[in-house]
Amino acid sequence: MTPFRGASISSPTLNVTVFNGHFERGGNALFTTKLTFKNPLYVEKITTNQAQKNVFALIKLTEQQGLVIHKIQSKPSYDSLSLVPLTMSKYNGILKCDASISTALKSKLEACFKTVPSYLETKDFAVN
Repeated sequence: MTPFRGASISSPTLNVTVFNGHFERGGNALFTTKLTFKNPLYVEKITTNQAQKNVFALIKLTEQQGLVIHKIQSKPSYDSLSLVPLTMSKYNGILKCDASISTALKSKLEACFKTVPSYLETKDFAVN
């Protein structure tokens, strides 16, 4: 993870379209707007290393809530975001989950982090 503490960062503004559903698989465009990134919460340089599967990062959003991010690896992999409570201080150190990529992935992530993933994408990272 490369935090931006003390670093100079630009605040890019993008024209975006917000979809209900997946934008590549039948989702409906709801509206278009400009989105400005002011304070990055998480930035990591993308590498092509064959890293360990099922590695997660925890981003502290507030004193009470965090966001668990699954670090996408080489295929097969998945993209997952889970909002988690931080009140019990149970997310210290490296986050791990033994979930393999299968139809039960959502249940395994829920068991690992005690919450249903807020976002889960497997099709874009499946082996063709």
